[in-house]
Amino acid sequence: MAEDNSTDRGALTPPLGLAPPRSCRGAVTAWPQLLRAVARISSDAECDANLRARHGSPFGGPQELMSTLASNPRALIGSQPPADIYGQAIWFAGQVVSAARTASATLAQLPALTEAWAHLPEEDISGLIRGVIDGPGGLVETAENVAQKADEFRRRIGDDAGSRRKDAFAAFLAAGGELQRQVTGLASGKAENLADLQATAEGVGRRIRAHLDNLELSAASVGVAAVLDNLTAALKQIASAWRTAGQSMSKAIAAADPQELSDPAYLKTALNLDEAVKEWAAFADASLMLVQGSVKAI
Repeated sequence: MAEDNSTDRGALTPPLGLAPPRSCRGAVTAWPQLLRAVARISSDAECDANLRARHGSPFGGPQELMSTLASNPRALIGSQPPADIYGQAIWFAGQVVSAARTASATLAQLPALTEAWAHLPEEDISGLIRGVIDGPGGLVETAENVAQKADEFRRRIGDDAGSRRKDAFAAFLAAGGELQRQVTGLASGKAENLADLQATAEGVGRRIRAHLDNLELSAASVGVAAVLDNLTAALKQIASAWRTAGQSMSKAIAAADPQELSDPAYLKTALNLDEAVKEWAAFADASLMLVQGSVKAI
């Protein structure tokens, strides 16, 4: 006889670590900052090339995503993500929405299934219920598929958290130091010859403008690196949480005996099924808001 865990939160509910904004580590609110930074970098051919080389694809954004959807309306629901990083992030969020909705809808049907199969022996009913949860194409497999997609996305971004931001910030400090030296050099100039001073100022001014531009690009690179580092950490956490969800479901089903799994009352009480259905649906809705907001972002 399985131990009654009716006082627990529920083995079938999504782990707390999956709920936004905790699961995305602030990535929801960081997109506008990231998009401004990427737009600045993309305006410089060399920086844009470096970004593509480091991550294997362009970053993209809402405008690029809308263009992709115009030519391929199924781009966000296909088996493969879009080419750009932004599109991949929204595609992955869509995969999360689909999996969470599947979990909610499947769990909601379990009591009805046990009643529909009531004419069968308890062993058969419990076997069918176990299959829905932990069999091929079941919820445990669905959870692992999402975790694997999170891992794949993290590998595409580049799991070099820390070094990416450290390098970008070092370049920013170097650009700021060089700009300061240029300004200091101009301020220390002598005004003995007005023509020479004007020519010197014009030359230094051009260099200062170039260094200002470099400082802006460096600052944008820091922004991109910081958010991407955060995104890789979020994907690592999300993968872990989905695997925890799958393991929890598998363990709960394995611990129950045939009589329990064939009893709708057990599913609703000991496994807290109603709460699980509600929480998976709420998680799907929250993830959908991220998808919709990211498509509309400016």
